[in-house]
Amino acid sequence: MFIYGGELGFNDAIKLREVSNSLYCWDKKTLNLQQIKTYNSPEGRRNFASALVGNKFMAIYGGINENGTYLNDICFLNLGNQSIQIK
Repeated sequence: MFIYGGELGFNDAIKLREVSNSLYCWDKKTLNLQQIKTYNSPEGRRNFASALVGNKFMAIYGGINENGTYLNDICFLNLGNQSIQIK
């Protein structure tokens, strides 16, 4: 299972909801969670949609960044080489 981004919490000091652009892979057999280094990562986001496309790509659509701006982009993570294409 792949886990991408999400909200880290509210930062009282800067009055923003901090978000992540990290990608993790969860192996249910070994119960191991491993961070995957990516290239050209999009900005962090929360409240987005994602889906696997075939067995090679993960699509990430929209969401809200840490400034509260609604995003209307789509990113494709190539699971083979961990690169991201932003459309």
